[in-house]
Amino acid sequence: MKKVIFALMFVTAFTVMGQQEKKGQKYSDTERKQWTPEQMATLQTKRMTLALDLSKDQQAKIEKLNLENAKRRTAKMEEYKAKKENGEEKQLSSEERFTMANSRLDQQIGSQEELKKILNDEQFEKWQTFKKRDAQRHHKKHGEKGEKRNKSGSRR
Repeated sequence: MKKVIFALMFVTAFTVMGQQEKKGQKYSDTERKQWTPEQMATLQTKRMTLALDLSKDQQAKIEKLNLENAKRRTAKMEEYKAKKENGEEKQLSSEERFTMANSRLDQQIGSQEELKKILNDEQFEKWQTFKKRDAQRHHKKHGEKGEKRNKSGSRR
């Protein structure tokens, strides 16, 4: 269930970032950072409700899933921020990066499995389509390795 929430939050984050341009941003980065996990989960659930036509029961289950993922993400961000401020930030070894990536993917798989239990087949297919589109937008925007490009097109 936690993995489904994480996957949903991941997809929503890419959806929001992909839709927003510098000029037409709905919410500033500062404003989003000040939102509580509850607020993030509510907004994400409402976006999913509009896109997937969720029932009240599905909304409640998905909001719970989104909230768990938002809390986990917020805790990770706070942990990272504290390490950075304390100067404890260090270069991760290959094994540590692998462990983190493996853990993140396990969470995403679990979230997706949980979401599959909540949504009907048609809704799940539509969600997967959104997820793929958002991933493509992310790769297009950030290049092959997720790096941002400057105006000349070279990687930073």
